[in-house]
Amino acid sequence: MVYRRMAKQIAILLGFFILFIYTMAFPGTTSWFILLFFSLVVVVLWLSTLIVWQRVEADVNRLRLVAVWPLFLPDLKIRVENMETQMSALLSRRFDLAMKLPRGHYDTLTVETAGDDYFGFFRHRVLKRVPVNLDVYPDIVPIHKLSHHPEIRRYLKLSAPEIRQIRDYLPQDPLKHVDWKASFRREKLMVKEFEKEVEPRLHLVFIGFQTPRFEQLLALSYSAKKEWEEQLVVRVDLIGGDSFLTIQPSWDKAALLAQWQQLDLKHGKAIVFVPEALVDELRLSRHEPFMMVTEAGEAR
Repeated sequence: MVYRRMAKQIAILLGFFILFIYTMAFPGTTSWFILLFFSLVVVVLWLSTLIVWQRVEADVNRLRLVAVWPLFLPDLKIRVENMETQMSALLSRRFDLAMKLPRGHYDTLTVETAGDDYFGFFRHRVLKRVPVNLDVYPDIVPIHKLSHHPEIRRYLKLSAPEIRQIRDYLPQDPLKHVDWKASFRREKLMVKEFEKEVEPRLHLVFIGFQTPRFEQLLALSYSAKKEWEEQLVVRVDLIGGDSFLTIQPSWDKAALLAQWQQLDLKHGKAIVFVPEALVDELRLSRHEPFMMVTEAGEAR
């Protein structure tokens, strides 16, 4: 490919030299027009590959590139880390593309752009390292199936608050607490006063064992945390890692099980996100009540 491009460039130089000699030998309107037209085409093709990026911006889901002048390339390849996108760059100077970075923290992004002119005479290639501060968390996936699983619904079912006393109605009392039967008997408004509710607690545990669907299971546990923490006090323990950003799959099953056996499960009702391969071992490892969820979103 490189030699073919070099051959084309040599052909351009040779053609320009021949046209120049011909124009000098036989000056005229036609010869000068052909020489100038040929020169203009070559310059435009060459300039189309001299891309100067005025601005490169990135966030978690999008990359924007802004060139100094409109580009004239049939195809512009944009590579961000290990992801490549190809798009037309005809008379455009602003390029927006959606991207999905692998989970983790990023201080810099490696952005490479490349492309050939229409005839393949010249090639553009620019490599930039863009400073960023991006945290890419696991995907948020639907957990409707998990939230409405009958076993989990029973497991997370909250008891109704107990009534402490029935007393006279006060102006600040909500009407929904009025006990209409007692009010009818006593011929005045009476309200139910409840015991102070204990905030429900949930303990989510993720077992970071190596599995082909590690990221899928991690996304499931992260999505459950994000949804359930709106209703409950949620504690999360990641066995094998410190955070959803940095945890990596581990082959050391013995070390993971040792951490699991030392974990305090007294925070609240425990739901453990575990690979299918470890379900039986986890079931036999502890006597406290807990539920397990596998990669397929199935509760055990």
